[in-house]
Amino acid sequence: MTTSSLNILIDSVALQTRIVKLLEEYIIQFYPSSKDRFQSEFMSNTFIDHEYIPTCDDVHDNKKQVVVVYVNPQSRKFAEDFYTYLRQKPFFSSDQDFTEEYKQSMNQNEALLYISDCQVSDIRGKEVILLHNLIESENAVTESEETIRLSSPNSICSISLLCPHNIESQADFVGFTIPIDRIVGYGLSWKGHFQQLYHISTIS
Repeated sequence: MTTSSLNILIDSVALQTRIVKLLEEYIIQFYPSSKDRFQSEFMSNTFIDHEYIPTCDDVHDNKKQVVVVYVNPQSRKFAEDFYTYLRQKPFFSSDQDFTEEYKQSMNQNEALLYISDCQVSDIRGKEVILLHNLIESENAVTESEETIRLSSPNSICSISLLCPHNIESQADFVGFTIPIDRIVGYGLSWKGHFQQLYHISTIS
């Protein structure tokens, strides 16, 4: 298998732009008073080339009781970027509903978790953002939510970056609907290869 067998489906700029948009959609739905002053283009100038990897250098003091949980190892790259953008957020709300609730979380606990490593104390009473990079079956989201619900979170929001067009997603938000093909890149592999690509490709 060579790189000539790969066909780029979603490039790195589109991928990262959509992740920022998913974060915006989450904030607008769960914290509507943040909508008017949400700066949705705050990452636009950082999309330089396909080698772009976000950093956590810009961290604010305003934090929230949010934990980001990824459902499998393949979803970690998506979760890391989503978590980074959450930390870099310039969200301003007249009611401060988002920023005030956000203060107590990320400095106190690790707020990016793998679902199999979660303890009840990590989840109880928290706002859980449950991340899938790819929905592989119609029951995948429901099963993950049921696992998290055992630890009594305050809320669960399921977000999937990718969903095949033949699967009826149960996620609250979906980044891209994709064809039924072998998908690689951004954590997804084929025979142990291509997971390090920073874009999504199909294999022809």
